[in-house]
Amino acid sequence: MVDTACIFLSFVYMANRAALQYTIRNIPENVDRILRSRAKRLGKSFNQVALDALVEGAGESAAVKHDLDFMIGSMSNSEARRLEDEVQRQRHLDPEMWK
Repeated sequence: MVDTACIFLSFVYMANRAALQYTIRNIPENVDRILRSRAKRLGKSFNQVALDALVEGAGESAAVKHDLDFMIGSMSNSEARRLEDEVQRQRHLDPEMWK
C-alpha cells in the first residue's frame, strides 16, 4: 500500500524548501587548502565542508532541523483529517505480527 501521507509530506517539504546556490569569488588559497584538507580528513565532500563552515560562520548550527514548522496552517481541514486518519492507521499494531 502506498503511504499517501508520507508522499504528501515529502511533496510539501520539497515545495517549501528552495535549494539556494552561491558563487563565491576570491577565496584565499589558505582557506581553500584548509577546507579541502578538512573534507579529506572527515571523508566529506568539499561542498558539505564549505557549507558547514558557512553555516557555522553565520552563527547557526550545522545540525539539520527535522521539524514541520513550515506546514503550520498550510493544510485544509480535509487534508489535516486525512493526515490524522493515516497517522492513526499506522499506529495500529497487529498482534498477529508479534507472535
